[in-house]
Amino acid sequence: MQDLSNIKNTKELSKVLKENNKKLKKLQKDITAGFTCEVNGVGMPCNTDRWQLEKDMQKYIDTSKQIDNIKEFQANHSRFKAIKN
Repeated sequence: MQDLSNIKNTKELSKVLKENNKKLKKLQKDITAGFTCEVNGVGMPCNTDRWQLEKDMQKYIDTSKQIDNIKEFQANHSRFKAIKN
């Protein structure tokens, strides 16, 4: 998780939030693509793809938590309340 205590202004906080949103969108695409791979013809992704899916899903959860932390940080620090999500 990223340390938000070093954030000095709304521009920096907004940048961090945008970066995390971009990361989520990329992970969504990667997860969807991982589920569509079916080289074995058994109706589910191969082992290698399932392991990568597990890693991607954990990254997605961690990034979502980071976004929640940013929103909580924003709510608790009045100088950052002007940012729109």
